[in-house]
Amino acid sequence: MITKAKLIICIAAVMLTVIISDLAMPRGEKSIYDTTVRLHILANSDSREDQSLKLEVRDAIIENSPYLEMITDVETLQTEITRIAQETAKGQTVRAEFGKEYYETREYDGVMFPAGTYTSLRIIIGEGEGKNWWCVLFPPLCLSAATAQDALEDTGMSEDAVNVFTKTNKVKYKFRFKILEFLGNLKKE
Repeated sequence: MITKAKLIICIAAVMLTVIISDLAMPRGEKSIYDTTVRLHILANSDSREDQSLKLEVRDAIIENSPYLEMITDVETLQTEITRIAQETAKGQTVRAEFGKEYYETREYDGVMFPAGTYTSLRIIIGEGEGKNWWCVLFPPLCLSAATAQDALEDTGMSEDAVNVFTKTNKVKYKFRFKILEFLGNLKKE
């Protein structure tokens, strides 16, 4: 039986862990999650045709990205991306959903995005049960990783935030808390 004192101690320990992990986060990293939009395209299945179609949808969205970057209204952006994807999807159903999604740490040719929950635009083709493809829609890194650092700087991010992305060879200490990892894994499921 859990006593009231044990429950209070557990709650205090979790709160302390959250506070410490927030303080231990590198400077500039917190703003990354609020200023980045990830693009995630899910194929209908793993068949060769569906995987090829997923890449065609990807290419159509990337080709239209200069136009899409000018759209400031989220609903209009979602509508336009859905339209582009449907025109390319050869009769398959397509859905576009904005939301929050957890991503593991990923690197694009020297530009590292830390693990965390990001705003995500998911394009689901058909059943969306096939292998997926993703990139960073904003700042626009889907085009060329060679210009990724320039794209980050052009967004107006602070130097600290840009360094979180680009200084991947630098040794970083990673504070890990088992309870937070457990809760993060529950969140992913």
